Amino acid sequence: MQEETQKDKLLSTKGTFLTGVDASTGLPLSTSQDTPQSHTQQVYKIEEAVPPNFLSDQLDHLLPKNVNLMRVINNVGREKKPKKTWTANFTKDENKFIISDFFWYCICKLIRAGKHPEIEELLLDRIAYNYVQLFLSVDLNYRDKFFETYYDDLAQAVYYSLFFAFPKSRSLIMSETFMSSFFDLLCEEVTGVPVCNLAYEKWDLDLGAGNVLRNKLKRQNTNTSSLPDLQKPLAPQKKLLHMKYSPLVDRYMKGRRYEGYNVVQSWHLRYSLRNLDKQREVASRMSKYRSLASQTVKNTKQRFKKFEEYRDKVDKELIQNRKHVLKVAKLMTRRTQEILEQNPREYANLMVSLKAFWPASNED
Repeated sequence: MQEETQKDKLLSTKGTFLTGVDASTGLPLSTSQDTPQSHTQQVYKIEEAVPPNFLSDQLDHLLPKNVNLMRVINNVGREKKPKKTWTANFTKDENKFIISDFFWYCICKLIRAGKHPEIEELLLDRIAYNYVQLFLSVDLNYRDKFFETYYDDLAQAVYYSLFFAFPKSRSLIMSETFMSSFFDLLCEEVTGVPVCNLAYEKWDLDLGAGNVLRNKLKRQNTNTSSLPDLQKPLAPQKKLLHMKYSPLVDRYMKGRRYEGYNVVQSWHLRYSLRNLDKQREVASRMSKYRSLASQTVKNTKQRFKKFEEYRDKVDKELIQNRKHVLKVAKLMTRRTQEILEQNPREYANLMVSLKAFWPASNED
C-alpha cells in the first residue's frame, strides 16, 4: 500500500504546471547533446531538443516557455460544439499534463529515438495515469462525444505545441514525413490501432493570416492536374488484434495490478495492416481527385460568371434597343399624323423619297 502511494505521488499532477523553467530555481541551464537533464534550455530547433531528466529531478510537467498552451487549445477547439463544455474538459490539469508529457515523448521517439527508453516508459506511465483521471472526470453524458475525437484533438494540441516551441524547425515539422510519423505515433499510443485517415490534412492552425498548414498542403499538391492511375490494385493486408482496453488504460491497470483486470474479455479485431507506400499512393490519388474536382468547380463557376455577364449585357442591349424602337415608332406616328393633318401630298412625297432607301426586291 505504501509502495502504491509513492507511485501515485510520482505520477500525480498536484503541483505547478511549469513552462520551460527550472522547478527549483526557475532558470534554464545549458544542456548537453543527448544527456537527459533536470532543466530545460530555451532552444529553437527541434533537432537540439533534449528531454528533461524526469527520472532524477523532482519535475512535474514542462513545456518550453514560448508555448502558450491556451492559444494552442483555442486553435484546436475553434469549431467544437458545444465549445464551452469541450473547453472546460480539454483545459483540465490532467489533459494539460498529458499534452506536455506527449510533447516530450514524441521528441524522445521521433528525434532522440532509442536514447531515453526509461524516460519514455515514465512518460507513458504518467500519461496513462492522467488519461484515466481525465476519463473519470468527464461527465458521463458527455464522455462518449468528448473521447470520440480525443485522439485527434490531442494530436493537434501536441503538434501545435511543437510548432510554437521550435520556430527554426518549422520546415521539418510541417513536412509530410514528420506529420505522418507524428500522427501515427500518437494515435496508436492512444487508440491502440493505426489511424490512416490523414486527418492532419484538415487541421487548422491560424496565426492571424489564415491556416498555415492548408497553405503548406496546397504547395505540396501543385502538380496534380492529371488523372490518377487506377490500374494498380490496392488490396490491403489484414491483421488480427487482441485488445481488452485502450493502451493507456491497459498500462494503468497493469501497473496497479487490479484484480478485475481479466474480467473484461479481449476483443478480436481484424483490421487492415498499414502499408505506407500504398497509403501514400491512395492519399496521392485522393489528393489528385480533390484537386481536379476543385479545379472543375472553379472553372464551372468562372464560365457561369462569364455567361451571366454576357447575358446581362445582351439583356441590357435588348432593353435599350426596345426603348429606341418605341421612341422612333412614337416619333414616326406623331410625324405622320402631323403631315396628314397639314398636307397629304407632302406625306406622299415623303413616302416616295423613303422608297429610295428600301432594300431592293427580287422582283426588281
